[in-house]
Amino acid sequence: MEGKKEERMWTWLMPSGKRYNVLTNIEEGTIKVFDHDKKLVNKEEQLSAEAIRFVEKNFLEYEEAKVRLLELELVNGSEGNSGSGGGWIIR
Repeated sequence: MEGKKEERMWTWLMPSGKRYNVLTNIEEGTIKVFDHDKKLVNKEEQLSAEAIRFVEKNFLEYEEAKVRLLELELVNGSEGNSGSGGGWIIR
C-alpha cells in the first residue's frame, strides 16, 4: 500500500473531562499526544510496530472490559463505580 500511512487518530477522554488527541504512526514509530489547543504535550519516538500495536490493543481491551461492566451494571440496576471514567475512541 504505497502512499498510505499506518497511522491512527484517537481521542483520549480523561476522568476530569479533558480530551487529548493521540496520533499513533507505525511507520514512524511514534505516539503523539495533543491537548485541546492542538499543542503537542507528549511524543514517544523510535517505538517498534509491535510496541505501538501493544499500546493500542491494551487500551482497546481495557475499554471493552469497562463497557461490558457498565452494561452489566445497567442491566442489574447497579450504580457501582466502573472505573476511572476515562477512555479512548478510535477515529
